[in-house]
Amino acid sequence: MPRIKAFDEQAVLDKAVNLFWEKGFHATSMADLVEHLGINRASLYTTFGNKQKLFHRAFHQYLSTNIEATQQLLTTEEDVRIGLRKLLRLAISQSVNDAKCRGCFVTNIAAELPAMEASMQTTKEDKTFVQDLKSSIQSNKSTFEQAFYNYLKKGVESGQIEKGKNIDAIAALIYIYYNGLKVVAKVEQNEDALAATSEALISLLD
Repeated sequence: MPRIKAFDEQAVLDKAVNLFWEKGFHATSMADLVEHLGINRASLYTTFGNKQKLFHRAFHQYLSTNIEATQQLLTTEEDVRIGLRKLLRLAISQSVNDAKCRGCFVTNIAAELPAMEASMQTTKEDKTFVQDLKSSIQSNKSTFEQAFYNYLKKGVESGQIEKGKNIDAIAALIYIYYNGLKVVAKVEQNEDALAATSEALISLLD
């Protein structure tokens, strides 16, 4: 008879996301994963493969969940300014109230890329892992920018935003701000001060 898994694979991936987000890729060891995920090493390797493969699944789960939540929030609010305000205020609140001050998971991993490229170029698997990671981060950026652009375009079409605005550039700026504020929130814990900067960004639509 096939062996029945004694753990919830999805729950384990969620725990892996949190651990990699808190510690980063390099600083997370297999021993850390075994302890934090609550499964033995053999089960970890059998189900997820090595550390790189586990990270790949966890990271992509995070990317998928994050963009889906963002798109859902925006599609439920027809007023573009209100929708962006809700999105940015939520990001500010989550970041300021994160007791572990983890910042932005994607930005954290992007910051690790130079070290990865320098230290993980010994095997074909290493090179593929780093290249796939770079591609995933670039694709995530494009997906978010497209989502913001589509939302702004609806604002233009509905007359909420004046025609002639460079919504391509504004969409890219929203992405930069959205990720950057999570980094700034590691040291800036004043929600009102951060909210004021989000209002300055939204004012570009006026």
